[in-house]
Amino acid sequence: MALSEILTGAFSGDASTLENIKNNYEICSKTDKLLSETYNEKAAGNNLTHYGYQIKILADYISENSFDYEVFKEIWIENMISYDGYIDEASSKSLEYYKNGYLFGYESEELGGAARIGPVMHFEKDRETALEKALEQTQVTHTSYRSLLVTEFLVKFLYKICELFNIREAAESTVKSFRNDVKKYEYLEKAYSRAIKYQDCNFEEIENKSGIFFKNDEFPVILYICIKYSSFEEAQYANIRIKGDFAVRGIILGMIFGAAS
Repeated sequence: MALSEILTGAFSGDASTLENIKNNYEICSKTDKLLSETYNEKAAGNNLTHYGYQIKILADYISENSFDYEVFKEIWIENMISYDGYIDEASSKSLEYYKNGYLFGYESEELGGAARIGPVMHFEKDRETALEKALEQTQVTHTSYRSLLVTEFLVKFLYKICELFNIREAAESTVKSFRNDVKKYEYLEKAYSRAIKYQDCNFEEIENKSGIFFKNDEFPVILYICIKYSSFEEAQYANIRIKGDFAVRGIILGMIFGAAS
């Protein structure tokens, strides 16, 4: 089982996104504010986005310790307070929450927390424990129902890819595994169906349909890309050309294609 490739894929996805940002100004400057704000030259050595930096914090901690939510939360707070690069809304709001005595992070529906699961899946060998700890670390910054559901799905999806080595089959199988939970299944099946529906569209057409396709949710976009394209290189080429948070999508796509390798 290629669990090491999941973590490698996360960092590869992060680095690949950053490289595209640096070398393709014309395209990336049209996409949100990520061009100038997505990485911290001093803290990350110019090699990690703000998402990648947080993955490294978790990887450094969990490589030598059993994951403990409170311990990791304090490590995360300490590192992010001293971080002088761009800080996304979920991280910024979570720091405010902790300053005001909250136990958990911001109710963000973004996928920055889900993008951090690579270290947990690499270093925690028991599947159920890995899922539990993946969900816990997500709650440091993202506590919404959707962000936690996508985290749960991704952990199970990545394990299934490692078994089947077929991304589309693994996605369909993982979605079906949620059928006993009506609320979860309804969301996941709708996202998967939307991704399948637009498989005949290229990324330019998806960009044009963004108002219908996205609805402020990166998850179906990730499914669309990883099912449509057969290699990580092709997937990333499309990823940075579709509006939205292509940095977080790049990390998750890196994990998906890493698991399939």
